[in-house]
Amino acid sequence: MSEIVHIATTSVTSGLNSHASDGAFVAAKGSAAADGDLYYNTAVPAFRGYINGGWANFADLSTAQTLTNKSFSDSTCVFSDNADSTKKVALEVSGVTTGNTRVLTVPDFDLTLAGVASTQTLTNKTMSGASNTFTAIPLANQSSGASSAGQILVSTGSSACSWQTPPIAIAYRSTNLSLTTSTTTDVVADTEVIDSASAYDNTTGIFTVPAGQGGIYEIGASLILASSAAFNGSTEIFAFDLAGTQSMNLLQTVPVSASVNLHYSATVLVSLSASNTAKITAVQDSGSGHNIVGNIASRIWFRKVAG
Repeated sequence: MSEIVHIATTSVTSGLNSHASDGAFVAAKGSAAADGDLYYNTAVPAFRGYINGGWANFADLSTAQTLTNKSFSDSTCVFSDNADSTKKVALEVSGVTTGNTRVLTVPDFDLTLAGVASTQTLTNKTMSGASNTFTAIPLANQSSGASSAGQILVSTGSSACSWQTPPIAIAYRSTNLSLTTSTTTDVVADTEVIDSASAYDNTTGIFTVPAGQGGIYEIGASLILASSAAFNGSTEIFAFDLAGTQSMNLLQTVPVSASVNLHYSATVLVSLSASNTAKITAVQDSGSGHNIVGNIASRIWFRKVAG
């Protein structure tokens, strides 16, 4: 049988004794274990050594073992690829505050690390605006939730936006509208083509800006006046009326023909706030009645064009 080896005092010349336990080694040795004692434990199996007053397994190159209470220096410890040892990864922990241990927790799935400055595409992520700061993001990429068909993304502040249905109302006269001379008459288009925000009242001709929809609006009219002998020398004025105040003319003309219908068309851009009202009015001074023709071509519209 091979001799018992005490590393501290004896050179290994003929191998190590094998024993099933530390006690069996001590019994074979005939004296108490001492630092430097070494044998091969067949039960573990592993090389066992007595170090600093206690037994411990030795780590080797190929045996599957679990290391505990070890510190690896980030300047010398690297991981290399199993097929190409020139491919290596090292950890750098110099950024950790002195006296602290930072823990990297691996989730229960395979993953690829994302770098701070790397160009990568993230998928299946939910980023909370409450706990993250997003900068230099094009407005077109921002959203306050799911959108519906026909909505547009509108800025509601320096760092906010929302999906909105832009107000647009188009309506036309289904019957003739009589214009009494020298009397301002509301042009009420009674048949709606579209009213996306339910902002137009086809019984009064009034458009009311919906809540949160202030902005720049295009207001227009395309109206047909029935031919009349009284046209000659008369003045026809169609005006934009804001909240009861006639603020600007949409169009004005002095007709000279009495034998044909007259077709007028014009638009204005105006800034409106939420709850503001707008309508089209008409007045003429021919001395007799005129008619706006009831026709799909005699129409008015109100459309938001900018926030």
